[in-house]
Amino acid sequence: MVLWLPFSVIAWITRLHTLEIKPRKKGYVEAFLEKRRGYDVILANCRGNMYGLKHRTLSKWDPKFWNFDMSTHARLDFPAMVDKALTSSKTRHKAITVYGTSQGSLVALMGLALNPSLNKKVKLVCAISPALCLRTPTNPLVSMVFKMEPSVLGSPQYFMFASFAQCFVPDWLASVVAFAALEASGMSRMNMDREGAWDVMASTPSGFLPTKSMRMYQKILKDGPKFFKDKEGGCDFGKIDTNIALWMGKEDVVLDVGGTTALLEGLEKAKVVKKVVLDGWGHTDLWYSIESKSVLTPDVIKLIEKMG
Repeated sequence: MVLWLPFSVIAWITRLHTLEIKPRKKGYVEAFLEKRRGYDVILANCRGNMYGLKHRTLSKWDPKFWNFDMSTHARLDFPAMVDKALTSSKTRHKAITVYGTSQGSLVALMGLALNPSLNKKVKLVCAISPALCLRTPTNPLVSMVFKMEPSVLGSPQYFMFASFAQCFVPDWLASVVAFAALEASGMSRMNMDREGAWDVMASTPSGFLPTKSMRMYQKILKDGPKFFKDKEGGCDFGKIDTNIALWMGKEDVVLDVGGTTALLEGLEKAKVVKKVVLDGWGHTDLWYSIESKSVLTPDVIKLIEKMG
């Protein structure tokens, strides 16, 4: 299971209490649900998040540590994730299923395209709202943040305030603030899991949004889909030789239309076994709305079971 880049795998865990959210629909917390059904669940982290700050020679405070991009995640991090999952499995599986959200699913798709030998190790990729290219923000507040000088938001302790705030801010107020932030950004159109969103914000890695990372996001907006072309010759999604399932939101204001089109065109030669476009769903709705637990997640689990 690979989450989108800003957050760590703790986001899969903190959602456990959302089972009690009203209205009381049957709750789904992906990692626990899959584990209860007998699957070996491996939670993966990309470099730069809360659990990806260690390096053999570099400190997280060293600017050189942050000199990576999506190509680095795909060429180095994803193969390491797959091999670790296969060697960690008690049943010694020969192939795994990858469950990815947003850029987490893009890391998987790029990783398979750039490392052909991995295709035999991955039997299915469940890509939830794969983010190939960001849309230029239309919300004034979000746009201002993206245009700010990266060094302003460049402290490796950028989100430390959230951890401290948990000690002083009532849960109900914190959840309202988190909910308001998601609504203001236009990323959500459904009933958001406010408490879960706050937990994720509070556990956001201290390493997120350093100077290098902010510049990377600005470069994505500037360069568009070409940003994701591998430095060593390009990323050909047509080289993916495994099963792919896509779930996307029709009202996704985060993803650039041209970038999404480029991704789908690139996957035309791949084995797309399922493609679902949910009308009225925003970017974060696909994994952080209450509806996702009763609509999308069961659909994903059902396909995983069907594909064996």
